[in-house]
Amino acid sequence: MELLIKLAALSLCVSAVAALLRKNDDALALLLLLAAVLVGCAMLLPTLADLFAFCERVLTGLPLALFVPVVKATAIALVARFSCALCADAGQGALAALLATAGAVCALVCALPLMEALLEMVEGFL
Repeated sequence: MELLIKLAALSLCVSAVAALLRKNDDALALLLLLAAVLVGCAMLLPTLADLFAFCERVLTGLPLALFVPVVKATAIALVARFSCALCADAGQGALAALLATAGAVCALVCALPLMEALLEMVEGFL
Protein backbone atom coordinates (compact mmCIF):
# COMPACT_ATOMS: atom_id res chain seq x y z
CA MET A 1 0.00 0.00 0.00
CA GLU A 2 2.82 2.37 0.90
CA LEU A 3 4.51 1.71 -2.45
CA LEU A 4 1.31 2.47 -4.35
CA ILE A 5 0.93 5.79 -2.54
CA LYS A 6 4.54 6.71 -3.39
CA LEU A 7 4.02 5.76 -7.04
CA ALA A 8 0.77 7.71 -7.19
CA ALA A 9 2.46 10.79 -5.72
CA LEU A 10 5.35 10.46 -8.18
CA SER A 11 2.94 10.05 -11.09
CA LEU A 12 0.81 13.03 -10.14
CA CYS A 13 3.83 15.32 -9.62
CA VAL A 14 5.45 14.26 -12.88
CA SER A 15 2.14 14.62 -14.75
CA ALA A 16 1.74 18.18 -13.48
CA VAL A 17 5.31 19.16 -14.37
CA ALA A 18 5.05 17.45 -17.77
CA ALA A 19 1.85 19.35 -18.52
CA LEU A 20 3.67 22.61 -17.80
CA LEU A 21 6.70 21.57 -19.86
CA ARG A 22 4.57 20.48 -22.80
CA LYS A 23 3.66 24.10 -23.46
CA ASN A 24 7.29 24.93 -24.26
CA ASP A 25 9.17 21.70 -24.95
CA ASP A 26 7.43 18.43 -25.85
CA ALA A 27 10.69 16.47 -26.00
CA LEU A 28 11.67 17.43 -22.47
CA ALA A 29 8.22 16.52 -21.18
CA LEU A 30 8.49 13.10 -22.83
CA LEU A 31 11.95 12.54 -21.33
CA LEU A 32 10.58 13.44 -17.92
CA LEU A 33 7.78 10.90 -18.34
CA LEU A 34 10.24 8.23 -19.45
CA ALA A 35 12.47 8.93 -16.45
CA ALA A 36 9.46 8.68 -14.13
CA VAL A 37 8.50 5.31 -15.64
CA LEU A 38 12.05 4.03 -15.11
CA VAL A 39 12.10 5.27 -11.51
CA GLY A 40 8.71 3.66 -10.91
CA CYS A 41 9.92 0.36 -12.33
CA ALA A 42 12.99 0.53 -10.10
CA MET A 43 10.73 1.13 -7.10
CA LEU A 44 8.73 -1.98 -8.02
CA LEU A 45 11.73 -4.32 -8.25
CA PRO A 46 11.82 -5.32 -4.55
CA THR A 47 8.11 -6.09 -4.64
CA LEU A 48 8.55 -8.17 -7.78
CA ALA A 49 11.35 -10.10 -6.07
CA ASP A 50 8.97 -10.90 -3.21
CA LEU A 51 6.34 -12.02 -5.71
CA PHE A 52 8.77 -14.31 -7.52
CA ALA A 53 9.98 -15.80 -4.23
CA PHE A 54 6.36 -16.54 -3.28
CA CYS A 55 5.70 -18.15 -6.66
CA GLU A 56 8.80 -20.32 -6.30
CA ARG A 57 7.64 -21.55 -2.89
CA VAL A 58 4.03 -22.19 -3.83
CA LEU A 59 4.42 -23.49 -7.37
CA THR A 60 7.24 -25.97 -6.77
CA GLY A 61 5.13 -28.87 -8.07
CA LEU A 62 4.16 -27.09 -11.28
CA PRO A 63 6.34 -27.91 -14.28
CA LEU A 64 8.45 -24.95 -15.44
CA ALA A 65 7.23 -25.52 -18.99
CA LEU A 66 3.80 -24.33 -17.83
CA PHE A 67 4.89 -21.54 -15.48
CA VAL A 68 7.51 -19.78 -17.63
CA PRO A 69 5.12 -18.87 -20.48
CA VAL A 70 2.78 -17.18 -18.01
CA VAL A 71 5.62 -15.05 -16.63
CA LYS A 72 6.86 -14.20 -20.13
CA ALA A 73 3.39 -13.23 -21.35
CA THR A 74 2.90 -11.02 -18.28
CA ALA A 75 6.24 -9.30 -18.87
CA ILE A 76 5.40 -8.78 -22.54
CA ALA A 77 2.04 -7.27 -21.61
CA LEU A 78 3.65 -4.84 -19.17
CA VAL A 79 6.36 -3.74 -21.60
CA ALA A 80 3.84 -3.32 -24.41
CA ARG A 81 1.48 -1.33 -22.19
CA PHE A 82 4.17 1.08 -20.99
CA SER A 83 5.59 1.46 -24.48
CA CYS A 84 2.16 2.13 -25.97
CA ALA A 85 1.41 4.75 -23.35
CA LEU A 86 4.72 6.52 -23.96
CA CYS A 87 4.16 6.51 -27.72
CA ALA A 88 0.63 7.83 -27.25
CA ASP A 89 1.97 10.59 -24.97
CA ALA A 90 4.43 11.51 -27.69
CA GLY A 91 1.56 11.79 -30.16
CA GLN A 92 2.55 8.67 -32.08
CA GLY A 93 -0.75 6.80 -32.21
CA ALA A 94 0.29 4.56 -35.11
CA LEU A 95 3.40 3.39 -33.26
CA ALA A 96 1.32 2.78 -30.15
CA ALA A 97 -1.08 0.62 -32.16
CA LEU A 98 1.84 -1.28 -33.71
CA LEU A 99 3.31 -1.95 -30.27
CA ALA A 100 -0.06 -3.14 -28.94
CA THR A 101 -0.38 -5.57 -31.86
CA ALA A 102 3.21 -6.75 -31.49
CA GLY A 103 2.67 -7.31 -27.77
CA ALA A 104 -0.43 -9.40 -28.41
CA VAL A 105 1.34 -11.51 -31.05
CA CYS A 106 4.40 -12.04 -28.84
CA ALA A 107 2.21 -13.01 -25.87
CA LEU A 108 0.35 -15.53 -28.02
CA VAL A 109 3.62 -17.01 -29.23
CA CYS A 110 4.80 -17.34 -25.63
CA ALA A 111 1.54 -19.04 -24.71
CA LEU A 112 1.87 -21.71 -27.42
CA PRO A 113 3.39 -24.28 -25.01
CA LEU A 114 0.40 -23.79 -22.70
CA MET A 115 -2.03 -24.26 -25.59
CA GLU A 116 -0.16 -27.38 -26.67
CA ALA A 117 -0.28 -28.81 -23.13
CA LEU A 118 -4.00 -28.03 -22.94
CA LEU A 119 -4.69 -29.78 -26.24
CA GLU A 120 -2.72 -32.83 -25.11
CA MET A 121 -4.72 -32.91 -21.88
CA VAL A 122 -8.02 -32.70 -23.80
CA GLU A 123 -6.88 -35.46 -26.15
CA GLY A 124 -6.07 -37.60 -23.12
CA PHE A 125 -9.66 -37.26 -21.89
CA LEU A 126 -11.12 -38.28 -25.27
